[in-house]
Amino acid sequence: FEETSIGMVLLGLDGRFLSVNRTFCTMVGYAEDELLAKTFRDITHPDDLEWNLRAVEQLLAGEIPFCRIEKRYVHKLGQAIWVHVSVSLVRDARGTPLYFIAQSQDITERKRADEQLRQSEERFRSVAQSANDAIVSADGRGDIMSWNRGAQAIFGYREEEILGKPLTLLMPERYRDGYRRGLERLRATGEAYVIGKTVELHGLRKDGTEFPLELSLATWKAGDETFYSGIIRDITERRRAEEAARASEERFRLA
Repeated sequence: FEETSIGMVLLGLDGRFLSVNRTFCTMVGYAEDELLAKTFRDITHPDDLEWNLRAVEQLLAGEIPFCRIEKRYVHKLGQAIWVHVSVSLVRDARGTPLYFIAQSQDITERKRADEQLRQSEERFRSVAQSANDAIVSADGRGDIMSWNRGAQAIFGYREEEILGKPLTLLMPERYRDGYRRGLERLRATGEAYVIGKTVELHGLRKDGTEFPLELSLATWKAGDETFYSGIIRDITERRRAEEAARASEERFRLA
């Protein structure tokens, strides 16, 4: 009880601390005698108290054998401490409730990292959604994972229509066999001809029309999985301008 690296407490049925170990005292910043004069309610974050009390009621009623929850304690210095708590109710031989045993593990750093990741993802999504170019991500099978507003404007598919669908939907038929062979080659050998390059191809809109595009393709790994992202620019107007310039030059040479 004393030597474990996990915070251990015994709680009375009224929520009073009956016994606490050193790890738990360090976790919440209180001395042992200070905690023994308190209940778990006194150091539970107000926003977490209602459903925490509901879990206690369920344990006492025998509705659940134990509970595992993530909650916040309020440290003596005032900051919130995120913990993963496992609580069990100890009963006597007749089934009468005696006290609770709770084990607490500090997960504040993990929660902070999760929040930073969430904020980073939100920032990336905001940037991606505000881009005029299409930004599309796919998994190793070539199925679409993310789709920004630029992609919707260029290809005509709404996000809910296209997520989980194969990238081949965006390609004219003549490109699809080559794309599949390239995907298989990349899986088998890691060799890629267009990764990290910008190429000009044609895309296929939802209405079946083709258009010229510029594609920049990248790949990354997460564990054993490979993922792809592409930035796609509709270059229809650029091609028209180039064609108009060529026609003007041709007329000038013939004049």
